Amino acid sequence: MSSTPKRLGRVVAIAFAIISILVPLAIFSDVIPSPFISHLKNSILAKESNTIFLVEEQRELLGICARLGKNDQSECLEEAIFSSVKNGTYAYTRQALDEFEVSKGFEFYESCHNAIHLIGERILAFYESRDGEALSKPEAAALALSELDSSTCGGSMAHGVVEWVSIIGTESPEWDRLMQGCAKSMSVNFESELGCAHAIGHGLVVSASNIVDIPSQSSFERRYYLHKIGLLPELMSRCQELAPEGSKAGYDCAYGVYMQIYGQIAMYDQAIDDKFSLIRACDGLRPDVVKGCAAGTGLSLSLDFGMQGISALSLSDSLLACFSGPVEREEDPYSTSASFACQREIITSLPRQLAGKSTSIIVSLCSSLERRYGTGPAIRCLLENVGGLPPEQNSAMLAMAGELGRKASEYQMVRDGNRVLKLDEN
Repeated sequence: MSSTPKRLGRVVAIAFAIISILVPLAIFSDVIPSPFISHLKNSILAKESNTIFLVEEQRELLGICARLGKNDQSECLEEAIFSSVKNGTYAYTRQALDEFEVSKGFEFYESCHNAIHLIGERILAFYESRDGEALSKPEAAALALSELDSSTCGGSMAHGVVEWVSIIGTESPEWDRLMQGCAKSMSVNFESELGCAHAIGHGLVVSASNIVDIPSQSSFERRYYLHKIGLLPELMSRCQELAPEGSKAGYDCAYGVYMQIYGQIAMYDQAIDDKFSLIRACDGLRPDVVKGCAAGTGLSLSLDFGMQGISALSLSDSLLACFSGPVEREEDPYSTSASFACQREIITSLPRQLAGKSTSIIVSLCSSLERRYGTGPAIRCLLENVGGLPPEQNSAMLAMAGELGRKASEYQMVRDGNRVLKLDEN
């Protein structure tokens, strides 16, 4: 049997599963009282869609998807999410997805992320003819980004749409059209992370990698080739040209470029040569773009560092690559400077890489940063590694760090019996 009939069969099975749950509830709602059924009746009778009902309706539907096995779960989410886009109710679906992403954990996130990626082509095709007027792919993508962008499930809505636009060349004016649509949604959704401007950064890399003259057909090798030929500064300049000055789009676009080029270096065992070229690509950029560039540099360096043997020397060398000039000591563990945006990405990756290491090793590694880089990176290193520990272990690790640990404890408070960062209070 071909994959298409199998897929159709699973979709039909999912549809019957949904009907088998919803129809009995509707028929026997007088026997089984439910706020959902009450809302459903009122909506049908009054033909009105209020926010409470729509979110609850999507929560019920996505709850069915969440109970299915992995393959069926992804297909169920594909149909539910795409239907909400067509029906104009994606905003409510997004709220429900965000809730399930928190309550169900990584497996649901992965299914959701993949599902939205996979329907990118269908969403783009829908927007091409939605309003009765034929739009080009870039026009349709810009419209979709202006209405649908969010950080839900890793921002895959924007990623899925941009992947299918297939703009040739980074200088194409079609990128400006996409960024205009993106900036519109970001202006009202400022807290969105990994959204449409981030996806545009990915898209610029893919577009550039598709036209480089190398024999390899490996998408990773073609993307990494952009690093080898020194194209990073050009890509950073393009993000700056596209993003409205002062907006978050510049940061996200720059960060997206780095992630797309270097995000798989560990998977392909590709150590970064000339690490300092990454931060030099940030020279001369606007403040709103330079921080995204610096953070992208830090992300890339953290992945490179993870492939090395973890030591005070290798960590110090990675942090040093965050500076294109003299090292600037930092005393604030939550500094907003560009150089610390780079260092932060490396430091926040440490708990994962130090998992299982002894307390003395972790404290020694963090403390080693103070002499060269200041108390800021050293304290942030301690705070990242004690986060989530039981109170007794938290206090013991900070006590082992002496005066540095005492300073780190000033950034913590006790809440519900646990030590948490004061910055997390809001």
